Amino acid sequence: MLSKKMLVSNTHFLLYFGQLRQTMTKFCQEHLAPKAQEIDRDNEFKNMRVSAFNRHACI
Repeated sequence: MLSKKMLVSNTHFLLYFGQLRQTMTKFCQEHLAPKAQEIDRDNEFKNMRVSAFNRHACI
């Protein structure tokens, strides 16, 4: 049986993971999906700026 402390820690982790997943999904939809064909064709992320990652709290 999990202790109450472990259960709370696991719950916080799951909530954080859910938020991270939502953030990354939104980032990919807004910044990567529109350029997906170009990224696949050239095999590089041209003109991708760190500021885009920062706005979505990815780094």
